[in-house]
Amino acid sequence: MAGDKKAAYSSIKEVSKDLDLPSHVLRFWETKFKDIKPVKRSGGCRYYRPEDVALIKRIKHLLYDEKYTIKGALTVLKEQKVDSVPDADIAAPAHPAVVVSPSNMDILLRLKDVREVLKSALN
Repeated sequence: MAGDKKAAYSSIKEVSKDLDLPSHVLRFWETKFKDIKPVKRSGGCRYYRPEDVALIKRIKHLLYDEKYTIKGALTVLKEQKVDSVPDADIAAPAHPAVVVSPSNMDILLRLKDVREVLKSALN
């Protein structure tokens, strides 16, 4: 039975270590993303369910990889009506299909080039 509990819940320390996020960031995100609802046990210890961890992974991806602001990430999650995301969806984020006209394709390619130049400059 103890193995089942271990698989079902992760402490804030475990989630912090697994996702390479400081625990204070996880606590802050709980205040901004209301769908993160860890179980709080005696002494206020937080235990995250697998669906909480999946949502945190999605949020981390939106904020760190996709460079959304918190407000932007909230909007994306609301639009996608995401309460939790399976791990399989984390690797390939779901974006709505976008139809790009030929005239806009040139602009899109230029913007991607600018983004790469800026990335290089920051590294």
